Amino acid sequence: MNDLSLHILDLALNSIHANARNVLISIEQNTQEQLLTLVVEDNGDGMEQSVLQRALEPGFTTKEKGLGGMGLPRLSETVQNMQGTLLLESEAGWGTRVKATFHTGGRDASFVGDMAQTMAALLSGFPEVDVMYRHRKDRRSLLYSTAQARWRFAGEARPGFAAYTWTRTALEQELSRLQMIVSHSNAVDFSVLQLTQVRATKIATRRKRFMKTPADLAAIRVAKKHLVASRHDNMNAVRITVGMGTCGIAAGARAVSNAFVEEIYKAGLDEKAIVVLSGCMGDCSLEPMVTVEVPGAEKVTYVKMDPAKAARVVAEHIVNNKVVTDYTK
Repeated sequence: MNDLSLHILDLALNSIHANARNVLISIEQNTQEQLLTLVVEDNGDGMEQSVLQRALEPGFTTKEKGLGGMGLPRLSETVQNMQGTLLLESEAGWGTRVKATFHTGGRDASFVGDMAQTMAALLSGFPEVDVMYRHRKDRRSLLYSTAQARWRFAGEARPGFAAYTWTRTALEQELSRLQMIVSHSNAVDFSVLQLTQVRATKIATRRKRFMKTPADLAAIRVAKKHLVASRHDNMNAVRITVGMGTCGIAAGARAVSNAFVEEIYKAGLDEKAIVVLSGCMGDCSLEPMVTVEVPGAEKVTYVKMDPAKAARVVAEHIVNNKVVTDYTK
């Protein structure tokens, strides 16, 4: 994958699956040196040293389900192709920090990819996690937080829809504007996308990594399960699960997930259907894969999905309870 935003989505999902409650994403662009630096860190479980030593091996995984073991090796391959460096730091109970540098050759904007789509997917897929995103280009920067986006629209009639829509449109506009800025300006200009008070942003973006005992980790897992369960407490809700393993992401699962979210919002089904992001679904040749579970009916698996197919599945399967057999295995 030569799209940084897809690598970032993959790394953030790794963090969330490792029970992180806070994920920090930082992109620094130095246009004079044609250097881009990425940092993704979390306060999740972290890795034992024996696991850390093998983390870049293709196919190595500690996951019980799915294939796994491809995300970090693919990032390492991209780093090598762009004559960069990769540093992976982790300790059990301390979380994980990934730092990568890339020599972009002046094609920063195309390499960064669609961060608005990545942040929108994380916002809608994991309401229990706060993902903070800081992007600096020379002396200009923007700040964004999924928790603050949700807080901003908490009083709306459809807060999820408002936060998602605003995230997509505002981030697209601000990132486009950031990339068009003439380099080496002497002025420091923080984007209006800071959302709330500067002080609140500073507090929210402080590092929240701390040593955890086994009891702490167990408590975090229980709390996370409770938060996720509260989102799914409507037993009559349709559950749409999008496979977001590395192969799925590379095949277009991010666009598929966002398409499902948008079509559900358009149809006014916010309270009747949820979109869940999972790991690898086990067959890379059929990605992107999606399962749909309608209460009282058998689970249906759709394969080789795209946004147009997602729209049809919502219109026919979710709304009219008619399985779209053209897209099933």
